[in-house]
Amino acid sequence: MLFRVLQKRLSEMPAEPAAGGGGNERLAVENAFFEMFFNTQRCVVLANMQLVKTNPAKLQKTFDDAAKKFVALEKASAARIGPEVREKYHDLLLEVPELKKAYEAAGGKFFLEKPAADEGGM
Repeated sequence: MLFRVLQKRLSEMPAEPAAGGGGNERLAVENAFFEMFFNTQRCVVLANMQLVKTNPAKLQKTFDDAAKKFVALEKASAARIGPEVREKYHDLLLEVPELKKAYEAAGGKFFLEKPAADEGGM
């Protein structure tokens, strides 16, 4: 799974770039990781909307679990999430109102607003 490959690569990189650069490479890998994390959560949410649609409790747990993961990511890494990746999270919340509600209930805020067109990226 690409998600795990990126996770391993990040764990092998220094948390802070060495003098003389390297920060852009780490930021690029982090954002690739954030995007793969998003894709994994998106797949689970959309699949369960079909697979467990007749079981409201299980479906709500899917929304709650994904929302908590989004909030944890937001708290840990919001400043490092590029606008293109942030927009994916934002769009999914718009696409799935139940997920947005769970995200707000979990204390999420960062992905509610669409990134500004002029917001800096990687």
